[in-house]
Amino acid sequence: MDAAFSDLRNIPAISRMLNRHANPEVEQALLGALLTQPAAFGRTVGRITAEDFADPVHAAIYDAIAERVSQGRTVDHRLLGDVADSCNDVLQEFGGGRTYLAGLAGGAGLPSSVIDYADTIRQLAVRRRLIDAGLRAIVLADETQRIEDAVSVVIGDAEALVDGGGAKTRSEVLAAMVAGMEKPGKVYPTGYPSIDKAWGGGMYAGRMYCIAGKGKAGKSALAGGISYALNRAGVRHAYLALEMGAQEIEQRQVARELGTHSMALIGHVHATILARAGQYAATAEQQRLNNVVYVDMPGGTMDRLRTEILAAKHRHRCAGVIVDYWQLVTGRPPGTSEEEHLRRVAEWLAATVKRLGIWVLILAQLTDDGEATAVSRTGMNRNADQLYFLRDCNIDACRWLEGKASRYTPTTDIGSASEPALKLVYPGPHFEDWGARGNDDTRQAQMDMAEG
Repeated sequence: MDAAFSDLRNIPAISRMLNRHANPEVEQALLGALLTQPAAFGRTVGRITAEDFADPVHAAIYDAIAERVSQGRTVDHRLLGDVADSCNDVLQEFGGGRTYLAGLAGGAGLPSSVIDYADTIRQLAVRRRLIDAGLRAIVLADETQRIEDAVSVVIGDAEALVDGGGAKTRSEVLAAMVAGMEKPGKVYPTGYPSIDKAWGGGMYAGRMYCIAGKGKAGKSALAGGISYALNRAGVRHAYLALEMGAQEIEQRQVARELGTHSMALIGHVHATILARAGQYAATAEQQRLNNVVYVDMPGGTMDRLRTEILAAKHRHRCAGVIVDYWQLVTGRPPGTSEEEHLRRVAEWLAATVKRLGIWVLILAQLTDDGEATAVSRTGMNRNADQLYFLRDCNIDACRWLEGKASRYTPTTDIGSASEPALKLVYPGPHFEDWGARGNDDTRQAQMDMAEG
């Protein structure tokens, strides 16, 4: 691959393109300022690195300056000799290191322009790396046996180019915080007022929510109910189905719309139900009820998960993603434990939602006794912004959510064993929010009968 990549890079048209995105004069002006202004280097930290310089000589000089700063030594004209000695090999072609560095110092840019210089160098470096990523994609498409492997590498290259924002001063953080207060970020209600209340109004971009439960506890039904509410509210989102398929999920949703049981849509379907289902499907787009992007991915790997989430954001313009469920993400690298693999999945999700500006709701499996495994504790406790366990109780088909962790709201339970917040009801089935209904006579009578 290296030889093919170099051949492409040496094509005259590509070389000219790369050269257009290099500015040696700006690099020289910045280095001159760093060599003559004692405090200038600190203004570049977090904005650029040595690898951002197009000229390898300039990269070596910047690296040498950084090394001296890390040793607590002031960078000024008295260190020109030390820097020249450090970079002597790469400076020989310029007739001697001291001569070239003295020329840089003599042409130093203005101290007030150091940040502008650094930002320009960084932006040009990103453009050159994007061109290189495109060249690598060409080589991979031609040489890689499995196209999935090529796509995974290309996505990784693209992710690495996303600017994380660099360092920010306290004043910059405070200004951004106040601006956020003036125009708060959008919140996406789940359709369950009891959950929304505990989560500060619903789901926010940049946050990861996790609901864990035993097998058959109703995790998918709850996620389906949230998806149903988002769809009706016009919120475009993706549903990554690693267990239950898209058609099975939609059978529950359509049954809820038609006021029937999902089993009525399976096997020999009554003519009346079939006609109503067909009418509903035909008018879903017209009624603006086409806001879910389904991805059937049983046995889906980490690479596939990464691909689909990026596609949900950039191709389908989704506000968030539902992942059903965490422990089914495969693709564990050789020599990696299951715990480490799933922890990396959780860490990647937590970082990605912040970078992409989306939310993710991820379901997870508990053991049969309702306890979290070591995987859950190390993976989700550390990475989820909200972590809740879906619990059953003695009241038939009722559930409540035990709060386990929260980064931005008080960690509270949603309902309790004696007063559950959710009940699985028909049509559908779907979960109904009991917590939002209050202690009306009907609910209290049902609870009394169950306890009796």
